[in-house]
Amino acid sequence: GRDAVNMGTTDYSATLAKAKASGADFLVNSLTGADGIALVKQAIDMGIDKQMDIFYCWISNTESKGFPPETLAKLYAQTWFYYDVGGLVDKELVASIKAYSDAYMKRWNEPPDNMGTACYVATQYIFQAVEKAGSFDPKQVAKVLASGTFNTVKGPASFRIDHQPIAKNVTFIMKGKALAERKNPNDWYHVLESYGGEEVLPPLSVMKY
Repeated sequence: GRDAVNMGTTDYSATLAKAKASGADFLVNSLTGADGIALVKQAIDMGIDKQMDIFYCWISNTESKGFPPETLAKLYAQTWFYYDVGGLVDKELVASIKAYSDAYMKRWNEPPDNMGTACYVATQYIFQAVEKAGSFDPKQVAKVLASGTFNTVKGPASFRIDHQPIAKNVTFIMKGKALAERKNPNDWYHVLESYGGEEVLPPLSVMKY
């Protein structure tokens, strides 16, 4: 089942009671920021984590900092980017993200997050398209973007006819770390798997193509 709450909700007990009575395997939270943190904390206070796993959609570094370690350790989470994917088997991806993250942390003294990295990847697309086109002309750059393959910090990607990127690594699935497992204050997750390819996108027929 699913439920929705109004913006500004602070008490999620009614929604969480439905989840607790549902017999589901997972509680999937799609709220973000302080709202998402509050919902998860209330779910654990109600003992829902003892009945089902809790999954947090599109978590960020900011939200990760907002959870006590004992709470984060109970979460599964999804993210567009995480700075340490050392547990994955794709060593080329691991090396690419490590090089980018190390350089970022040397400059800013904190790990890169989803939003900043999304801007960086978008810039990689544009710069590589301009180089391949040999021009700043928008029409020439657009042709390259529509037909080329681009190397990003997250691996190779190209664009579908509806301009959605087909990327090898679209999203990462993670499990929160307990305090005793952490190597540093920002060591929040074990990265379990990466998912990508066109199968993670809506079918073109659904997008009216």
